[in-house]
Amino acid sequence: MIDESLFPQSKVYLVKGGDAKVFGEDSDIRRRMTDTQAIERFKNIWEKVLEPEIRKAPIITAEEAKELLEGKQRDYAIRGFQFRQFSLHSAVFVARLNKDATEDGVCDQLWGIGAHRDNTRLCMYFETVEEKLRFEEIASNLKIEPRQLALQLVMDFVHKFPADWH
Repeated sequence: MIDESLFPQSKVYLVKGGDAKVFGEDSDIRRRMTDTQAIERFKNIWEKVLEPEIRKAPIITAEEAKELLEGKQRDYAIRGFQFRQFSLHSAVFVARLNKDATEDGVCDQLWGIGAHRDNTRLCMYFETVEEKLRFEEIASNLKIEPRQLALQLVMDFVHKFPADWH
């Protein structure tokens, strides 16, 4: 069994902002969780979902891990540890374990890798799941993909201002 020894704030970060297919479709509720609630959810997801995947995930080199990671995370992809990469519902993760881990070991870092690294991307959060579902319903009634409708609304707004507007 792979034990986890992640920092509590890492667990909170993953639960509150992590992939909905992995950490729960209730994104609006997850963002408002207390740290204690988020850590409890992480514990359950670790036991049922993450640990079994990490246990069987293929090992990658520290250099490969560094290439997948961004920003400050890259500083943690160093020799002397074992790295494993896996996917859950198309969400890619990199785990850092003790050097000699097999099906037993300790994971002290876990990173969710953004599925879309694109500086032209804008992420939007709705206050509630119900509001998001309502937006999708409106788009469907208009026979427009929700993402396309959101883009049209944003671009209509942007085009109302001249390029040199301050």
